[in-house]
Amino acid sequence: MYSDWHALGDTTVFYRKWLAYDLEWKNDDGKIIDLSNCHICGASLGGCIAVFNTLSLPTNNKFFIFTSSGILLAAVPWDGKKIAGLGWSEQEQLIVVLDDGNAVMYDIHGKLIHSFVLVDLVNKNIHVMECHFWGNGVVVIASDMQLYVAEGITSIESTNQRKYTMRTGLTPDKPYSSMAIIPPLHSRSGLLEVNSFFFFFFLYILESKNDMTI
Repeated sequence: MYSDWHALGDTTVFYRKWLAYDLEWKNDDGKIIDLSNCHICGASLGGCIAVFNTLSLPTNNKFFIFTSSGILLAAVPWDGKKIAGLGWSEQEQLIVVLDDGNAVMYDIHGKLIHSFVLVDLVNKNIHVMECHFWGNGVVVIASDMQLYVAEGITSIESTNQRKYTMRTGLTPDKPYSSMAIIPPLHSRSGLLEVNSFFFFFFLYILESKNDMTI
């Protein structure tokens, strides 16, 4: 085992580091994946890691699920649909949100659990721009500058899912520049809160109690 000692700043305190294991990052053909060309999404608390190629994903390509130490768990065929975002549920299920508002969910072994429509954007001629996840939900902002939320997404029964819209006051002519969420578990109100920034210093704070069910 490799070990070494390093000075902590300008003090006489030293710390040691050592190599516990090498990260493999090999695909199902045994080739090392170039992570610089990949979108990487890790589950919380040292869970699994999903790796998608950020370059074009042609038909019959794959994405990969690894352990936190880089050991391959699954190589999952992908049909080339455009991905808007990745996230993990509190049950360590991988959620893939597509550009068209649909979503698919996989377990850590790459088995498809179920798919669902987050929001029907195809008929509205808009697309997902950004999405954020928390334990059992996802919120996306679409190109119409409105927020679309789905809760209870780990349930296979659609009746257990709650979907609604949060109005932002923004428009395509006055778009957002960034967003962040505070999950219900951590927000002061106990509700989902979304912080949407536009231009430079303006901030909208939206709470789900002001939503409109769709």
